[in-house]
This record gives sequence, structure tokens and C-alpha cells, in this order.
Amino acid sequence: MDVFQFDNDYEENEKKWNMIKAEILGETVNPNNPEEEIEEDEEVNAELLKQEENKNVIYFFINFKNKN
Repeated sequence: MDVFQFDNDYEENEKKWNMIKAEILGETVNPNNPEEEIEEDEEVNAELLKQEENKNVIYFFINFKNKN
């Protein structure tokens, strides 16, 4: 029993499935190359996180100072 069938349009179908997968999982994909996920720069993410933490600290101290 041979269940394998050769897919002449394998690359095209694989791109379609990757786009569907990305949509379902909420991933960001490169439309020119759906197989390659767009990776965000880790340094940028770290810097944004650091800025957000600094905002929280400043907000805390401003509120603390105003209460005293």
C-alpha cells in the first residue's frame, strides 16, 4: 500500500501552509519568504524593557514624594 503521492507544487503549497500557520499562531512572517520568521532584534527589545522599567521606577518615586 503506497500512500505517498508526489506533490509537484510542494514549494508553493509549503508557503501557503506556513502563512496559514503564522496566521493561526499570530506569528509575523516575511511575505517574500513565508518560511522565514521575522525575528525582532533582542537588543531593541532589551532596551525597550529597560525604558519601561525606568518609567515605572520614576513614577513610583514621584508618587512616593507627593504623598510625603
